[in-house]
Amino acid sequence: MSADEFTVIHDLFAPHATSEGARALRDDAAIFEARGTLVVTTDTIVEGVHFLGEDPIETVAMKALRVNVSDIVAKGARPVAALLNLVWSDARPATEIATFADSLGRDLKFFGVELVGGDTTSTPGPLTIAMTLFGEPLGARVPARGDAQVGEDVWLVGGEIGSAWLGLQLRRGEIGLARLR
Repeated sequence: MSADEFTVIHDLFAPHATSEGARALRDDAAIFEARGTLVVTTDTIVEGVHFLGEDPIETVAMKALRVNVSDIVAKGARPVAALLNLVWSDARPATEIATFADSLGRDLKFFGVELVGGDTTSTPGPLTIAMTLFGEPLGARVPARGDAQVGEDVWLVGGEIGSAWLGLQLRRGEIGLARLR
C-alpha cells in the first residue's frame, strides 16, 4: 500500500462512515447505541483460498460483505454496522484500493449497513479481508443453526448451497465440467 494508512482511511473509507458514532473513522473505537440484543458475525476471506488474484476487486469487496450479511440474515436479523479489517497485499496495485472502497461503499449502502471502524495494514502476503457485522434481530427469537425441526419450513436465503465453492474449484481447475454432469 503506497499511500499511508491514515490517508487511505480518510480519503477512501471515511466517506462510507457517516454516522456520528463512526467519528469519521478518526478514532480507535466507534460508538453506536445498542437497543437490546445484537447478532454479531465475522468472516475472513483470503486471496488464493476464497477468491483468486485475478478476480475483479469489485466482486471481492462485495463477497467480503455479503458472506457476513448472509450470516446475519440467516439469524433473522437486519445488518446495521460493520468493522472492516483490510490487509492489502503489496503485490496488488495501490490504485485498486479506491475501486475496492467504492464497490464496498455501494454494497454497504445497498444493504443499509454503516461502516463504523476497523483497521488497515499491508503485507507481502495475500490480500486478506476480515469483516465483522452487527445486526438487530427482527423477531423475539434468534434461531440457532440446529433449531429446525422435522415438518418445519426451511427457507434458503439465496442462491444454491455450495455454488460459490464449486465455482472456485472450477476456476482453479481442481474439478472439471465432466464431473458435474
